[in-house]
Amino acid sequence: MKTRKHKTPAKDIKAVPQRHEAWFRFLTFADDDCQGKGTVLIDGDKMVLEITADQDFVPNTIMGRKCQEWFKGQNILSNESPVKAKWAFLGDIYVGTWIEDGTEYLFSFSLL
Repeated sequence: MKTRKHKTPAKDIKAVPQRHEAWFRFLTFADDDCQGKGTVLIDGDKMVLEITADQDFVPNTIMGRKCQEWFKGQNILSNESPVKAKWAFLGDIYVGTWIEDGTEYLFSFSLL
């Protein structure tokens, strides 16, 4: 007797969120640039940037949503300063703007 295999329709398959280590770099006209590690969680049209606290960074968790071909989001940690960010994927690196405490930074990150 043959058993019949059931196929799951593609619309019912949910993508598994992907977590990546990432290298972040921030540039501003006022200060030296700084860089550090963090993680990026990609879940469909959402992306979460988690910046680890160290000598150059305070911890930030930016919850972003896709808006056409780019992402935008803000810091969801209530005890840290408000941050707004926008970023897009350009080839093999993400680049964007980051506004924190009235200072605008250019930032980039790449997945490791």
